[in-house]
Amino acid sequence: MKWFLWLKRIGLSLLLLLVVSGISFFAVLWVWNQNLTPAVQGHTGASVTDAWDNFLQGVVENGRVNYQVAWQRRVELETIVAAYATSGPNLTPELFSEPASRFAWYLNAYNALVLYAVLRTDVQQSIHEVTVPVVPLPGYGFFYSLYFDFDGDQINLYQLEHEIIRAQFADARLHAALNCASMSCPPLQPFAFRAQELEHQLSQVAASMASESPWVRVDSSARTVYLSPIYQWYRGDFEAHATAMGAGSTVLDWIRLHARPELQALLAQSQTESWSIVYVPYDWGLNSAPRP
Repeated sequence: MKWFLWLKRIGLSLLLLLVVSGISFFAVLWVWNQNLTPAVQGHTGASVTDAWDNFLQGVVENGRVNYQVAWQRRVELETIVAAYATSGPNLTPELFSEPASRFAWYLNAYNALVLYAVLRTDVQQSIHEVTVPVVPLPGYGFFYSLYFDFDGDQINLYQLEHEIIRAQFADARLHAALNCASMSCPPLQPFAFRAQELEHQLSQVAASMASESPWVRVDSSARTVYLSPIYQWYRGDFEAHATAMGAGSTVLDWIRLHARPELQALLAQSQTESWSIVYVPYDWGLNSAPRP
């Protein structure tokens, strides 16, 4: 604990120095970044998708991740992560001629890198355990300071999600497909996303996110719709996608479009009668499978 307090004091002193000197705070934060890319030979071409699919089937249990099994099979995961460093839409464009192939690739890559980062940083309870001496915003340690060699570049998880995936694909269903290793995040699926199956797969995960608690819960007696804060954080994405689909222009329109039939009428009623919307707290606890 003493060493942490010592580092914290150094960090605060450094921050003060940066403010006084005018040096970019985020430029100096670079010294705390870690590159987690494994030094192993990765898969090539489409085989990485098959490897990821096989890995998931043995690790994901009812929407939770058995990290003990994942650790035992970490060599498999290392070869998957290494593959993302040497292939992708930039390095091997001949494999990604269609948007669906790129979309599926990026979704799988994000989920694989998140799982690998949890193992490499020895997260036990929450990804917020990954930290740096100075934390400019919540989750900085996990989403910003961990870097990976990726498709000829170096990126962190924030950049992959926001500057690549969200920037290239105006499909809010991506928020139901990406997993951040936390309980309130849509679950990691036990399969890899594939270009030829992507439309069905995205519809499947979107239906779950639009119909099930904790992402959506409708209490007709209280005239209240309880929503995950994901719908609040990325409100613009959901509104734009609903509009593009001709389903309306609100978050509830997107949810109603993708919800299972038994919930659609209730959601329509909530909109007509202007029920309250409450965003529930986000649980950042690790999405680990219960121990037997």
